[in-house]
Amino acid sequence: MSRLPTSEEIAASESLLDAPEALDTTNRGLNTDALETERRRAERRAQRTSSDRRSSLTRLAIGWIAGIAFLSVLVAQQSVPIDDLLLDQTDVNGGRWFDGMVTSLGILAWTAAGCACVAAGYASRVAGRTAARRTLLSGGVIIGFLMLDDLFQLHSNVLPRYIGGSKLTFVALEALAILLWAGASLTELRRTRYELLLAAAAGLGGSVVIDVVNVFSLERLPRLVLEDGAKFLGLLALALWATSTAADVIRSIARRSA
Repeated sequence: MSRLPTSEEIAASESLLDAPEALDTTNRGLNTDALETERRRAERRAQRTSSDRRSSLTRLAIGWIAGIAFLSVLVAQQSVPIDDLLLDQTDVNGGRWFDGMVTSLGILAWTAAGCACVAAGYASRVAGRTAARRTLLSGGVIIGFLMLDDLFQLHSNVLPRYIGGSKLTFVALEALAILLWAGASLTELRRTRYELLLAAAAGLGGSVVIDVVNVFSLERLPRLVLEDGAKFLGLLALALWATSTAADVIRSIARRSA
């Protein structure tokens, strides 16, 4: 004849049956708390305080005041027709829309590379990574100057005319600045996708050699294709390096803060 369970055994079995339910209730409570915390964080990220709004409007005012002052100077001067300063180059010179296409795309690559370096430098500053911030921000400044040089042909037209000196002198000074930056930033640059930066240096350096030295004594057409083609490929590599570095820095910071 089977033995009936005692009251102690019945109580023990009931506690075992209730344990999973209690554990599930605890997990649901923890999940609810986590979701509520994340919801509050999302609300804080979405909101902007009145001081944030004032800061944005202050920056806008500074930018617009500087822009209006610049336009006022252009309108007030009498040396150059205002049309030449305001209109697109194809409108001024009567050119076709695709004239200078490779050069224009190169300017976009310069711009993308410079902006990416500055953005990555700012992110490094927020994360407290001083060496990376210094490398990226100074690199952004150099790229920005090189972009202006390429856009306005400072080294070949403007600076020799108003300061004196030869085109080769200014190209050498730019190369020296780049080498000093690379030497001072070598440790940080090794942490980036430096193979892309080496490709950029090869393309841009090869273009300068063909332009300034013309070591191959080429005719105009092949020389032009090699010079501008090498420069364009170098700029694509530079933009790819800068944007990849910015993405890597931001991704690293996001992982650390998660």
